[in-house]
Amino acid sequence: MLPIVVAVGIVDAVIQLVSGLVWAALLGTWTRAAAVVNAVLITAYTVPLVWLLAGDHFVNPEFHGFLDAAGGDLRGWLSTTLIAVLVLGGLWDIVDTARRAEQARRGIPAAVPGSGGGYDFG
Repeated sequence: MLPIVVAVGIVDAVIQLVSGLVWAALLGTWTRAAAVVNAVLITAYTVPLVWLLAGDHFVNPEFHGFLDAAGGDLRGWLSTTLIAVLVLGGLWDIVDTARRAEQARRGIPAAVPGSGGGYDFG
């Protein structure tokens, strides 16, 4: 069960990083457009996965017997945990990217990983 949670978390993190950081690194700064594109990509990725998890369509039914071997509802716990990871991770990334874009708009330095820049005030 833990490897599945970790795998989905890693895939979620990679998509979030690529969607926001690649755009910002290419531009050299955070913009509102980058924040909007990031939010759209995160939503486009998260909503279908949450729908699949909530409807019990994500986990293979053959895997279901293994999960219920202990007599508990491990499939339900797995789905709930993955939904929480996806939603909280997505919200965190959307808010963080919007915050950085607003900082950049106001002229407050916001680091862009991979751009070679940093918190240069000069």
